[in-house]
Amino acid sequence: MKETAAPAIRLCAATPKEDADAYAGFQDVTDIQDISYDSDKKTLKAQSVAGFRERKGVIAIVSEVFDSVTGESIKGSAVMTYNAHSLVCNVDSQQGEKGLTKDSRFFVRSTFYWTETDKDGKVVMQSHEVRRDSGLIYDEGEQIVKDITVQFPNTLKPRDYTIILYNRTAEVHVDDPDKVYPAIKPTKDNKLPFYIPFIGSVSVGTGKILGIDREKSSIKLQHPEYKTEVIFNKDKSNNWKDIKWKYLNNNTCLEWEFPENWRNELDLKDLSINSVFDFYAYLVVNVDLTGAGISIPVPITIGSNVEHGYTSCKIKQVFLQWGCLGEQTLIAMADGSQREIREIKVGDMVYTGKGNVEVINIYCGMEQEIICIETETDKRLLLTGGHPVMTEEGWVRANDLNAGMCIITADGKAEKMKGLYMMPYNKKVYNLELKENDLQLIAEGIIVGDFMKQNHMEDCCNRKEEPIKGQEELTAEFQILVSEINKRRKWNE
Repeated sequence: MKETAAPAIRLCAATPKEDADAYAGFQDVTDIQDISYDSDKKTLKAQSVAGFRERKGVIAIVSEVFDSVTGESIKGSAVMTYNAHSLVCNVDSQQGEKGLTKDSRFFVRSTFYWTETDKDGKVVMQSHEVRRDSGLIYDEGEQIVKDITVQFPNTLKPRDYTIILYNRTAEVHVDDPDKVYPAIKPTKDNKLPFYIPFIGSVSVGTGKILGIDREKSSIKLQHPEYKTEVIFNKDKSNNWKDIKWKYLNNNTCLEWEFPENWRNELDLKDLSINSVFDFYAYLVVNVDLTGAGISIPVPITIGSNVEHGYTSCKIKQVFLQWGCLGEQTLIAMADGSQREIREIKVGDMVYTGKGNVEVINIYCGMEQEIICIETETDKRLLLTGGHPVMTEEGWVRANDLNAGMCIITADGKAEKMKGLYMMPYNKKVYNLELKENDLQLIAEGIIVGDFMKQNHMEDCCNRKEEPIKGQEELTAEFQILVSEINKRRKWNE
């Protein structure tokens, strides 16, 4: 089957709006993330991702892989979801017993559809089509890409994520951070300047490396649930020019060290659910295979959401941490006493409301301003904006509290707040990490999260989101459309 037009839909597709600053914080994404070849399983793989900051009534992806030479369709997939932030579409195509040859070239076409409600309350269908060439992903037995290594972010410590600590220091502990930025902290408008090193290398087994294609390459941090992304801003302040490249072994190895300042920022409002993220890099390596100076693009992918393969390297997730309590905050101890948090040491036992638990790490830093919570029974608690507090609705970060919420106290009662405000501070703040999974402390008689709860917080209210009204008919229509596309093109066989 030759390439055909993307399937028509009932509503007119509108052009996506361009953001004023396309690189400010987490952004929506509709893109082809990966094209790779598993030489062991002789399977060609393509992955397309749609992710949105705001929940959508309907999201659909129609993705298809074509032979670049003949234009023939090889395999495709149509998928949809509703009342969701994200969707992933995978196309896996077996290439027979012989697999690919060195002349094999492909391109992927993915069309993304999603619904929005305009200012008049009318449901509008948006769409975006993306095409991506595979480049040379296999060379018939000779591995062009010999090795991909990542020094950072990819901790060698026995845990599932690389820890980056902002505006904090940590005492000695097995889970000590892999990178600390003690002076980087959120701005007054709740934005965190984003710093993270990216150091690695690629080696080829044949040919010579000419360089990395700047325009086609991208580095990003992805939200694991929403699939939204923060991008390394290569167009700002000479960020791409400041990358340190080193060619070794007669240009068969290229090492890189990217600037730690991504010239971007994280909006802490986007981090209210989870502080563990996926790192992803797509680098197009230009390789001269014949010695004639002819550049052949060889894409490689690096990330915590990719699998190890011929041209891909899997690394660990990234765990970002920040936020604490005021230095004189009284913490409930295991012996029934209360102690200022600044006086607590590693090995001390605290009472969590669920039992007695050992303190295994202590984090501290400086804050110029701090949030003050006052309850109707005159409990008073100082804490940073990122710190979670137990409310009647569940865990809520201090920044997201409002005056109508009720705080849960140590005796399990709900108290109204009579005060919630920002105040000057200019002192140290602290947080404790506990050995067990209680993930909570009793601070000034109020239940708050410990360090791990603060930085790996579940949905604060644990409530199911209501379906977006007025899109039931469209949802049913897309379910039929996706089923029909897969059936007619025999993509499920």
